[in-house]
Amino acid sequence: AFVWLWVSLALVALGIGAGWIWRAKERVRLLAATVERADARALEATDEADLAARDAYASALRVEPHMRRYDAMVALADARLAADQGEDTDAAAWAMLKRGEREQKRNPTDDPRADREMRQARALMALERGEACTDTNPAEDGDIAARCALQKGDVDGARKILAQTISFAGEGKSVRSLLAQGSLELGAGDLDAAQAAYGKVLALYPQHPRALVGRMLIALERNETPAVELPKGRLGPTTEGWFHLAAGLSAMGRGAPDAQASYELDQARKSIVHDGRLALLYGRARLQQGKVGEAEQAMRVAERLDPNDGDVAVLDAEVAL
Repeated sequence: AFVWLWVSLALVALGIGAGWIWRAKERVRLLAATVERADARALEATDEADLAARDAYASALRVEPHMRRYDAMVALADARLAADQGEDTDAAAWAMLKRGEREQKRNPTDDPRADREMRQARALMALERGEACTDTNPAEDGDIAARCALQKGDVDGARKILAQTISFAGEGKSVRSLLAQGSLELGAGDLDAAQAAYGKVLALYPQHPRALVGRMLIALERNETPAVELPKGRLGPTTEGWFHLAAGLSAMGRGAPDAQASYELDQARKSIVHDGRLALLYGRARLQQGKVGEAEQAMRVAERLDPNDGDVAVLDAEVAL
């Protein structure tokens, strides 16, 4: 009986140990699946997808609250929402960055992904606030490094970073770089190159909001007056602002009543604080309407966010005249 008692205890202990090991493996598997889904949504580069990615990363962090990797994932997702989509997640991104830094001090780890994503989040937050970019790695940071180059007025450098990123990662994983490329070329006046970049995004995601409005802006530059209709679903403040700007410019091009164009531009004004190029084009539209005060305010926003953009200096001169 004594022997059977010990055998029974041993079997129970083995069962408990096996159960613990199974649960640990299952948790790792579920965490990996959660991150994989979030990574896939983040590639889409839309407001809805970025929100879904952030929520998924946050769920992983709740399961493993003391791993810097998940702090970094959430920090970057919040930074993307603030800098790319205009969402009010600036403070959340900074809080997650600080949390990740504290965790690294308590439990130092060698995690290249966490290092990369925390670096990218810092640079995005600097861009979003109109501050000088923190350090980036062009080989890893893609559109973020390109935007930092543009902040310094290095258009050729930004163009090179984007081209290399797209070539290395492939178009399917480079939607943000393609969108940045489209915006860069549109600003530079190369409408064919901008059309090609936005077209590649639309080939992957036919209803991608930022690519759709980019294509409308190209049509406007070609003196066309496209019909502008906001897509269904959540667009985010910045993309909504772009659609309202396009609608306002189209109304002005058609010779529609001033009230119609002004209504659309009033809606766009809410979003100019998030995007220097949006602020610049909004300012030009207001100047065209003869509303010099509003044009000057927009120009100041564009100057803060894109201090070395030559087009901002042109608008400044036009406002002064």
